[in-house]
Amino acid sequence: MRSRSLYMAAVALHWCPQCAYLELKYDFAG
Repeated sequence: MRSRSLYMAAVALHWCPQCAYLELKYDFAG
């Protein structure tokens, strides 16, 4: 579960750093 979110964030980081940041923020918050 967590690894999937980290993977998605890593992929998003290449084309949308802000998207990756939000992905991690909501993942850790929720």
